[in-house]
Formats: sequence, C-alpha cells, structure tokens
Amino acid sequence: MQGEVRQALARPNPQVELTAENIGGSGQHDGVDQSESTLLFAQRLELGGKRRRRGEVAARALHGETARLRERESQAVASAATLFFELLGAQAEADLAAETAAHAAAAVGDLRRRRTAGAASAVDVERARLLTARADIDAAQRHAEVAIARQRLAATWGGRGQDIDRVRGSLQPLPALPSPQALEARLAASPAMMTAAAQSARMRAELDLQRAQAVPDIVVGGGVRYLAGPEDVAFVAETGVEVPLFDRRRGAIEAAQWRTRRSERDAAATAASVRDTVGRARLEMEAADAQIEQLQARHLPVARASLAELERGYGLGTATSFDLLEARRTLLDLRIQHVRALVAYHRAAIAIEGVLGWPMQEMPASDAPPQGWPAHEMPVAQPQGWPVHEIPAARAAHEGDATCD
Repeated sequence: MQGEVRQALARPNPQVELTAENIGGSGQHDGVDQSESTLLFAQRLELGGKRRRRGEVAARALHGETARLRERESQAVASAATLFFELLGAQAEADLAAETAAHAAAAVGDLRRRRTAGAASAVDVERARLLTARADIDAAQRHAEVAIARQRLAATWGGRGQDIDRVRGSLQPLPALPSPQALEARLAASPAMMTAAAQSARMRAELDLQRAQAVPDIVVGGGVRYLAGPEDVAFVAETGVEVPLFDRRRGAIEAAQWRTRRSERDAAATAASVRDTVGRARLEMEAADAQIEQLQARHLPVARASLAELERGYGLGTATSFDLLEARRTLLDLRIQHVRALVAYHRAAIAIEGVLGWPMQEMPASDAPPQGWPAHEMPVAQPQGWPVHEIPAARAAHEGDATCD
C-alpha cells in the first residue's frame, strides 16, 4: 500500500517528439535534401492540485486498510478467546458430571451391599441404577461437548480437536464490569468505527480529486528545428490546454458525491451497531454478574449445606441414598449453572474487547470487581490463564490442565 501512495504522488512523465517534414515529395522536395526535422520535449503541468489529491486518496486507502486489518485481528483474537473459555467451561462441566456419575455408581454399590444385608430392596437398587444411567448419559453428553469445543478452538489455527488434551486456565477472578462512560469514550476508537471513518475520508478525498480533475492541465514544450538548406537551426516552443467543452467531469463528481453520502450513512450505521453491540454485551455482563453473585452467596452454600446434612443423616439412617443422589444432582445443576454464568460473563467481556479493540483491564470499572470463589472451591483449576486481551489465537492455548472442584 505504501507503493500506491508513492505512485499516486508521481508526476507525469515528459514526452519526446521527433517529427520530419518535406520528405519524399515532388519537385525540389524529392528525397530528403529539403527535409526539416524537429526534436521537441513536452511536459504536462497538472493544475487544480491533482497530484496532491491523488496522494490523499492513496493515503486514505492505506489508512482504511490498516484499520480493516486491525478490525480483523481484533475479531480473530476475540473469537479464539471466546472458544478458549467455552472449552474451559465445557471441561469443568464434564468434570462435574463425571464426579456426580461416580457418586451415583458408588451409591448403587452401597445399595447392593445393603440389599445383601437385608437393609434395602431390589426396587431400591433398580431405582439407583436408573439414576446412575441418567448420570452416565449426562457425563457422556458433556464429554462429547468437550470434543466439539476442542475442534472449534483448534479450527482457529487450522488444527484438529484431537491435538488438544486439556486447556489450562481459570474462570475467576473476573474482569471488572466497565462503566458506561468508559465504554462510550472508547467507541470512536473502535476498529469498526475507525474503518468506517477511514472509508468516509477516502470518499471525500475521491470527491476532491474528481473536482480537481475538472481543471484542465497545461502542456508546455520546447525544442530544436533543423531547417532545410545550409543546416539552419531554430528553437521551437509550444503550449496547449484542453478546452472543457463536452466533458466537465460532472457525472464523475455526482457519482463521487453519492458515494460520499453513502459512506457517511454507513459510518453512522456502524456507530449505531457498535454502540448497540457494546451496550448489549454490558447488559449480559451485568446479568451474568448478578447470577454469579446469587449462586455464590445463596444457592451453592445452601445446596452444599443440605448435602452435608443429608450425608450425616444417611450415616445415622435418617436419610436414604435417593435423598443423597437427588441432593448431589441438585448441587451438580447449580455448579454447572455457576460455570455457565462465568463463561457467559467472559464471553460478554470478550465481545466488548473484540468490538472496541481495547483490553478490559484498562477500562475504568463502574464498581468493585466481582469477588472470586474461595480457592479451595474454584470450579476450574487455580493456575491463571491468559488475560482476555492476551489469549493467543493459536495452538499455545491448549497446554496444561483444567480441573473442577
């Protein structure tokens, strides 16, 4: 693209013209003895600022390509980061489902021993087996979802899902919820709006160039004429200008005006789309934040306390194994809901970063960041993953491990 700018600023090449007259005529002009020749050098002088306008058009096009490249890069990184966190969440869900399935299988074994001892019936064992089958099916389904998530992530660098074992990272702590004022301040510098602004500037430069093209250029020249006879020599000078009688570039100017107006409308539509996307993503962050807070502060502690009480009751004979299985199932559902809320929060945050092309960590928060889950109860392994704006879109993202509580 730099070459196009240099080319646009290039001046017109000079012209060299050699003419010969009075050759091969009749009478005294027979042959070449009475011929006259002229060697002329001519240069077209561009008026109306055409050269400068061409340079502006090329420079605006270069700026637009740079902005468009930044937009594509931002989208690619955001897509890879989203897929990374979705795989991280899918792994956590699969681990939780596998843990629940293991508890269900253990409950079946315990009931069989109790039946042998006469403390449980065959019906109890069959009911437990049905619950175990449900847990196994759920675990298999979540394992398949992990495989799909791996393939989607690997596709970002042209790899295969089986190339990924487990990804390493943490769903907490969460990035702070940015304030609306901070997001509004970043809108104008977003890659999409920069691309639209560059396109509008290019169309305005194109319009200025078409207006400049309507100004006729001047051609000036000079040279030497070799006259017939005793080798007489004379100097020649010429000048010329195009008369804009039929073509005044009106059609080209009208077309450039229409393209300029269209680019301005497109820029306004892009601004509205960016503002809408960022606004909706922030609302999704707020909703996920509220859900995370509610789960961490109320529902998960209550479910854990209920399970612990039932485990004590089961040891004392006041609770059945089915009570334990249902309590573990309820806790599983809540923990999976918690993981999905965390992934939804990250997904919305990445969407904002992808649109604005700005790391969330550098945006002023509207309030204190959400509190993290206690380290010993983290849904995903404690080792930290990449910050949202630094997650690579290539295979370096799939090393390591991720476990759940």
